[in-house]
Amino acid sequence: MVADPSIELSDCLIKTNIENFSVLPAGRQHNLTTELLASERMGAMIDEIARRYSDRIVIFDSPPCLASSAASVLALHVGQVLFVVEAETTRDAELRDGLAMMSVCDNVTMLLNKARYAGIGRRFGTYYGYGT
Repeated sequence: MVADPSIELSDCLIKTNIENFSVLPAGRQHNLTTELLASERMGAMIDEIARRYSDRIVIFDSPPCLASSAASVLALHVGQVLFVVEAETTRDAELRDGLAMMSVCDNVTMLLNKARYAGIGRRFGTYYGYGT
């Protein structure tokens, strides 16, 4: 839709059997993905979604920020970024680099994923050496 102005938003939305839940698929890969995501047309599409669905939460799923520039470009358009960090795998330098790429958004929240629970009497918090 972003690459082809003749396609309307309503032509792309897929309704689900869950009330007020629709999906807008990413579409086909394009060699100008970053440019398209940064385009005025993308901004206009996001504005249309925000106007049309002001009573809903809109979620953009992107590739990992260090694997693709798509995430940092999308961060320009959104009000909040949920930055997923894999416990015991994501290195400190990767975390810092990724957060720096997301700094274009004022509201970045991190989610620690795949943390292992050690059982009763144990506690979380040994990530990156804390709590040891």
